[in-house]
Amino acid sequence: MAVRTATKKELFNSGIRNDGWCSAILIVVLVIVPLAILPARFDSYVTTPKLAILYVSSALLLWDTRRWAPSIAALWRTRVGRWFYLLLIIGAGSLLISSACSGDRWLSFAGTVWRRLGAMSQLIVFFIGAVIAAQIYMAQSILRKLMMAIEGAGAAASIYAILQYAGWDPFLPSYLYKIGSPPAVRPPATLGQATYFATFLLPVIFIAAAFRLREGASSVSRRAHEFVILLSIAALVLSGTRSALLGLGAGSGAFLYMRRARLFDRRSLTRAAYLVASVSAMIALLLAVPAGAGLRVRVAQWATDWAGGPRLMVWRDSLLLFRRHAVWGIGPEMFEAEFRRAESLELARAFPDHYHESPHNFFIEAGLSEGALGVSIWVALLILAGWCALAGRREGRQLGGALSASLVGMLTSLQFSPLTITNELYVLVIIAALVALAAQPVSSGALSVVFPSAVIPAAVVVGVGLLLIGGAFLAQEILYQRAASQIADADLAGAERCYDAARKFPIPGPNLELSRLFASLARQSGSPLYKRALADAREAAAAAESGSAERFNALYQSAMLAIVANDFPRAKAKLQAAIDAAPTWYRPRMMLASVLWRSGKNQDAAREASLALKCAGRDAPDVKQALDESREHAANQVSR
Repeated sequence: MAVRTATKKELFNSGIRNDGWCSAILIVVLVIVPLAILPARFDSYVTTPKLAILYVSSALLLWDTRRWAPSIAALWRTRVGRWFYLLLIIGAGSLLISSACSGDRWLSFAGTVWRRLGAMSQLIVFFIGAVIAAQIYMAQSILRKLMMAIEGAGAAASIYAILQYAGWDPFLPSYLYKIGSPPAVRPPATLGQATYFATFLLPVIFIAAAFRLREGASSVSRRAHEFVILLSIAALVLSGTRSALLGLGAGSGAFLYMRRARLFDRRSLTRAAYLVASVSAMIALLLAVPAGAGLRVRVAQWATDWAGGPRLMVWRDSLLLFRRHAVWGIGPEMFEAEFRRAESLELARAFPDHYHESPHNFFIEAGLSEGALGVSIWVALLILAGWCALAGRREGRQLGGALSASLVGMLTSLQFSPLTITNELYVLVIIAALVALAAQPVSSGALSVVFPSAVIPAAVVVGVGLLLIGGAFLAQEILYQRAASQIADADLAGAERCYDAARKFPIPGPNLELSRLFASLARQSGSPLYKRALADAREAAAAAESGSAERFNALYQSAMLAIVANDFPRAKAKLQAAIDAAPTWYRPRMMLASVLWRSGKNQDAAREASLALKCAGRDAPDVKQALDESREHAANQVSR
């Protein structure tokens, strides 16, 4: 790449060329992000390593801006490229504004502990998508490498998932993915949850199918791709994910449509029929043998939960919440806190203790997070990708059909499941690839690009910042993990040191979980360790109140700790705050009634007890029994 310094006023002129360094970084991102896992005690054992890889990779790309900036400028000069980048720029602005206007800016920027899909993470995904589009545009041979990377990552994750189902897992305890009673085994591989994993597998299946049908492929290569297809489908079925199976059907329809000229002949149809019959026979055999017990339980769960649990009511309540925040939304990663305020009594009664971490719908989540503008950006990106896919089909591009089917399949599955870092990355990469394939080449004379030299130092500074932020996420996770381990070893002093160090990071951490661990240690300890551990539990709960998506749970935890300390005025205040944060949750009302009875305020207690029973739904008998015992205990104390 030719580079010249125009003047000391910081200008450089770049020509465009294929760059192996950038391609290598992007390939590593697409392979390592879904596979990265760091087993720990907290929910972030999956998200933190993925996040760290994204931050480090973005920093490396920013430190070498000269390698990819000219290709972005060239793609910008095409019509579809300009639309793509304009939408990404507007989308980035929407993320920043929505986060700035949210109720908890740090939480919205950094993301929740379980997902870390805040504004910063999504901006990085946008950046990687922009670079990938430019790289594919300047050398379409890179697309094949990227798709092979996705296929390889899917094959490795599928093997791990199958081993998990078989009962062999060297990294994670099996209780994390055994759901229900009797338990259904739902292997998550390295994605943290079976639904996220199954959605990730959809592009793997269609990419492997496209390579299998690729003209000129050797017999060994075709057998390898067939093996990946069977592995991925087997892992998807074993995950027991209905939304992904629906996505597989929708994506298959799109794949057949895009490749109908190649597929609709007698030989291809016969092979397809054999494949369908073989897979069906394998599933039937698995359901019949003892090894299929976990899958049989999952099928039985489908039959009793045909409506998908609370999803339909969550969608309804989410749309009502959207009407209140239609302009800028509630901010990324703010659903857990804001939805509890808007949850209907009907939903609370039907699922009294269900934790709603996401609306489980791609478009509703985008609309709630960023308002009308945010969801419009995603709709526009998908329309652009659809137009590019159809244009590619008319021109006979072989891999475009796999990309189109992958996008259709993932979007179908994401209408019923939460978005994660990996799946948002893959969705945007697919859109970027379709845009790059449809962009018309510019003339060689138009490839000269002049940038102010301030761009390079600024990119370096931003890269350093991203590296520091990624390191902060990882360091904080390690400190929280050490604190938890030391609590388990009853080393309170060591746990306090690690926790104090972790608290110095402004990133929201698992403070509520630490509060519960400190409280558990207090119950097992005598004085003076008891008082210190209880004080630590109160401090961690207070931190969770101001930096956690589960603010209502943190307030309830603070109230319970106050009750343990016989500080009933504080308990009453915290319980009332918890009720304000989650009006239809029965637990704080039930405990507030107990506190009021102990304080002699029987009329107020009876009112809260009545409201608790009203919100408890199917748990009302147990709640009534607990309230009766609490009232009787309070009456006995007063009589003494």
